[in-house]
Amino acid sequence: MIQEAAVVYNEAVRRSAIGNMGASLSNGSALVSLEIMPSLTKQAEERDRKMIDAIPRIAWSSRPDGFVEFLNHPWLDYTGLSVDEAVGWGWNAAVHPDDRGPLTDRWRALLASGQGGEIEARLRRDDGEYRWFLIRAVPCRDEKGKIVKWYGTSTDIEDRKRTESLHAAEKRALEMIVDGASLKDVLNHLCSCIDVQVSPSVTTVLLMDPDGKRLWQSAGPLMSGRCVRWCCFVCRRGLSHKSCKLSMRI
Repeated sequence: MIQEAAVVYNEAVRRSAIGNMGASLSNGSALVSLEIMPSLTKQAEERDRKMIDAIPRIAWSSRPDGFVEFLNHPWLDYTGLSVDEAVGWGWNAAVHPDDRGPLTDRWRALLASGQGGEIEARLRRDDGEYRWFLIRAVPCRDEKGKIVKWYGTSTDIEDRKRTESLHAAEKRALEMIVDGASLKDVLNHLCSCIDVQVSPSVTTVLLMDPDGKRLWQSAGPLMSGRCVRWCCFVCRRGLSHKSCKLSMRI
């Protein structure tokens, strides 16, 4: 956009629209008032922001030093943060605590290298849920090669990450079976995988005696005797899954 402003400026000089722009002639050369340059740059930046705002995905821009100065409406709507809360380095508040350090280090490394790059991190939605995003950043340079701005996008990859996690869990379970792991270890692994996919949750496996009178916990986190008795009651009565969920919440 700054390059565009320079082109407009040079074109104005070429056409010698001197009278309208408050310019004068000296020794046959057009001397155009430099006051037009801030105006052109400001207009270009405003068009820049409107264009970023119209992108149907999370997008943002920052100064050459990494200070984020603009975040589009999809970003603000997703995180629930205000502009004042998110500008600068405030956007970090929406990053998962475990990803905040690696993301900040990666961002500083890109700024130091002057090269674009990407990283995966979890961003908090306005309802508190975290989802995985692929965050990309690229520099914008002027005609001399100097970085004048950074632009970035964040693409939701939660579904892809879940699929990858499930495939990895299935592969690991098969490897454990082939390697001769005990049934309890395999089931414990599967319980852990389910807890990761359906968070927050606690998954456990209960086995019932052949006579249907008693349940035994075989895998997953230990349950209290009260919970086991309740599950046994549900199994005997043949209650629906929906009824179980309502009873547990009560």
